[in-house]
Amino acid sequence: AREEHLGFDRLVADIAGDLAGAPEDAVAQAIDGALRRIGEGLHFDEAAIWRKSPDSRGFDPLFSWARRPGTPREIVPSASIPWIASRFDDGRTAAFASLSDVHSPSDREWFKRNGTRSMAVVPFAANCALVLGSSLRECEMTPPILNRLRLLGSVIGQAIARRPAADALSPAVEEVRTLRARLAGDQPAPRRELRAIKTSRVIVAES
Repeated sequence: AREEHLGFDRLVADIAGDLAGAPEDAVAQAIDGALRRIGEGLHFDEAAIWRKSPDSRGFDPLFSWARRPGTPREIVPSASIPWIASRFDDGRTAAFASLSDVHSPSDREWFKRNGTRSMAVVPFAANCALVLGSSLRECEMTPPILNRLRLLGSVIGQAIARRPAADALSPAVEEVRTLRARLAGDQPAPRRELRAIKTSRVIVAES
């Protein structure tokens, strides 16, 4: 148990270092890599970051990793998993080691239909959660394990918080590159596009 605990601590430290050191334009790739390491290191089949949709009707896999290539990324309807959705809204972890631990008939039926045997949904922000699932075996979901998953969720949440600035900057950078390419070819840019670039600069200045 001590070796397992130390191994988990090393995993958290390595992921935190990788995410902290990633340039802003590479944060998304770093998060994808972190999910893969979490899934493989903790022996889950899938790892994802769920984001609640603006209309609150479902959960969108903002980032995801699956052991089986080609696993589709699908929006999960909130109505299909009311127990999970309720705990998500309250900011509380929802986890089960086997389907027999799921008392909500709707949730249990949805997980059974999708072949999920164990799952943990760990909210770490107002509308995001770290989600780990297993379809090949049942996984322990003890309080110490869930506490460590909360720590991982917090680490990933800090990385996601860095993305808005990069996301806001990217369109402006691309527009500037396009303008430079036109100027290099002595092709005047349309006034409409120049106005768009001016707007983007204002956004960047405010960020």
